[in-house]
Amino acid sequence: MPLKLNSTNGSVTISAEDGSGNVDVTIPRSSLAGLDSPALTGTPTAPTATASTNNTQIATTAYVDGAVINLVDSAPATLDTLNELAAALGDDANFSTTVTNNIATKMPLSGGVFTGNVTFDGNVKAQFGQSNDLQIYHDGSNSIISDQGTGDLNIQSSGSMRLQNAAGTQNYLFAADGGAVQLHHAGNVKISTTSTGADVTGTLTADGVTVDGTLDIEEVYEKFVTSGTTSGTATVNTTEYAIIYYTANQTANRTINFSNVNANLATGQSLTCSVLMTQGSTAYYLNAYQVDGTAVTPKWSGGSAPTAGNASGIDVYTFTIIKTADATFTVLASQTQYA
Repeated sequence: MPLKLNSTNGSVTISAEDGSGNVDVTIPRSSLAGLDSPALTGTPTAPTATASTNNTQIATTAYVDGAVINLVDSAPATLDTLNELAAALGDDANFSTTVTNNIATKMPLSGGVFTGNVTFDGNVKAQFGQSNDLQIYHDGSNSIISDQGTGDLNIQSSGSMRLQNAAGTQNYLFAADGGAVQLHHAGNVKISTTSTGADVTGTLTADGVTVDGTLDIEEVYEKFVTSGTTSGTATVNTTEYAIIYYTANQTANRTINFSNVNANLATGQSLTCSVLMTQGSTAYYLNAYQVDGTAVTPKWSGGSAPTAGNASGIDVYTFTIIKTADATFTVLASQTQYA
């Protein structure tokens, strides 16, 4: 069946001949899409290309929708549009440069140099060592350097070392490299080491002093105590004093007991005590002797123990107690009258 195509300005006619005559179909031009930039109406369809297609093939809605889904992937709803992504980046068109510049201001883990002050809040610790062995912090009331690890805390200096007040105007402690170590009080040196020992400026008060070597004394001030008792056992506390002065006239012969001797003395050491007994017109004397409550027999100067005191005067007894073994003593004694 031959077809004929007739075109006019307003329409296109398609003619066909069959046994009964001509059949004409006329289509207005406005219903036809041109070859150059055709404008299709209705719901035209086309084959959907695979996701990997990259040519001039028509992209269907299914293809475009699949491409968009692949682009969004599993992004959260708050970051699945370009606008949301831009907002998340602070609408910064130079975001990469901004981040790079910011990172350049941070201290790398491998170390570096701070160019400004570093401030730690209260109770925030600067910690050193794998187990935080050394900690430096302020607890809100006090500044603390805490060594929690094994080993020693060493403070090293290539020059002198000072512990000072906050203003840096007074030393608490000064240590010179290879020289003296000084302890200060109110800015003044009180104890200073020397190549031969130490110098003390002022009065040294001590519960006890052990001298291993020669003792060179320029002046000695000894402590004594007084007592108003006139009878009974007279006790000398050798921990607190070495001289006791009984200021009232004695009314009876008395026992003298030296306490805290064995605890204070090592074997091979000795101590000396003096006992001053005031006598009235009737004189009395010390006639029994004890060390730590145990009776002892002194060895007397002149060979004999006193048998009386001296009236209207002061009898001074001197006892040197020598420790020869545990709780074992040799006692040397003398009596002198002062009128």
